[in-house]
Amino acid sequence: MQKKFYFGFIVIFFLVLASACLLAFILKPNSSNAILSSSHLQTNSDSLQYFALRYEELRNRRDSVLDLISEFQPELKENNKKIAAQKKRQEDLKVNRAWIFKNSTHKAKTQADKKDIIRYDSLIASSEAATKRMESRNEFLNYNLLALVEKDSIISKYFVTFHKDLLRYTSKIHGSRVVRFQDVTYHLFVVDLDSDDVRMHLFNAEDQNKNFSSIENVKKHLAKKKLQPLMITNGGMYLSNLQPEGLYVENQSTTFFPLNIQGARPDANFYLMPNGVFYLDANNKPHITTTENMMSYNVNDLRKFKAATQSGPMLVIDGDIHPAFMPNSKNSKVRSGVGIPLGQSRKIVFAITTDGTNFYDFALFFRDLFHCDQALYLDGVVSQMYLADLAPEVLGGNFGAMISVVKKNSK
Repeated sequence: MQKKFYFGFIVIFFLVLASACLLAFILKPNSSNAILSSSHLQTNSDSLQYFALRYEELRNRRDSVLDLISEFQPELKENNKKIAAQKKRQEDLKVNRAWIFKNSTHKAKTQADKKDIIRYDSLIASSEAATKRMESRNEFLNYNLLALVEKDSIISKYFVTFHKDLLRYTSKIHGSRVVRFQDVTYHLFVVDLDSDDVRMHLFNAEDQNKNFSSIENVKKHLAKKKLQPLMITNGGMYLSNLQPEGLYVENQSTTFFPLNIQGARPDANFYLMPNGVFYLDANNKPHITTTENMMSYNVNDLRKFKAATQSGPMLVIDGDIHPAFMPNSKNSKVRSGVGIPLGQSRKIVFAITTDGTNFYDFALFFRDLFHCDQALYLDGVVSQMYLADLAPEVLGGNFGAMISVVKKNSK
């Protein structure tokens, strides 16, 4: 019995020691940031990459703390149940032992009575030892839960300050950037509608109204108009004939396709509800909203938009990530999308990954790095993005609608 007790004590000791080491690692001061080697990825304190790295560091630390909290709390709850059960058992054992002691048939206890009493004493001692081990473990858990909750509170305060600094920085961004976020490289373009013009392109009137199809064809079309594109990308999902799958408005209904209000389908991203619409209203103000919200507009209202494209799924809806997206999903693909930063009515963020990422992390990019309370998925593997200064070689594609950004008065 004594050997078993010491063995159990040693096991508990090493479990506590291992947990303490892990906790110490989580709670230790911040380690230095990794340096990324790409020539486009700057890590000084005045760069988007710096903020992306800082975000990941804070998020990883908070996730580690929350993981430990979620691990400790159920164990603490389960131990409390077991302690209560052990104490109830001890009471029952003591009652039985007392009954045997009191009701023996002879003043001198029989050998059988003595064995029963010894057995009950052993069971009571074993139960009390188990209770003490669990109570000791609970003291450790309670102590460290308090430390973890305090650490989470500190990290949350850091996040508040961090997001204020990030918001100040991103509100000043204009033009193209490359940033690595969650181990995925993003090419992006931040539009400022005070100096940039966003245009939709589907049919080429100078070529028998055929689809533009490729980025190169749009670029040539703009060059003929003496316009230098800053960005060109595919602008939403399309059918096999390269026509838009849903609402499309170009130049206040010069080209118009109606809103697609079909319900959910499991076989296509476009129908992963809620899907949505990116549009510029008649006053050139950008919006992203769900298809359901768009159904309140009549056709005449829709035709007044300067530009619109319907796609899906929504990535971020009123600050919340699409409910169907799962963290740590293995569905990793190249993705492109568009978002509108909260409180910045003249800014639009277009982004594409050069590596595979899942929907959840892609939505995080828009919501947490650019404070987009609304963001929309444009397309996946086929997507491409021309950036005049960072990716001028990207000129391919066989697309439906496309979006370009040119500088105002660039003729």
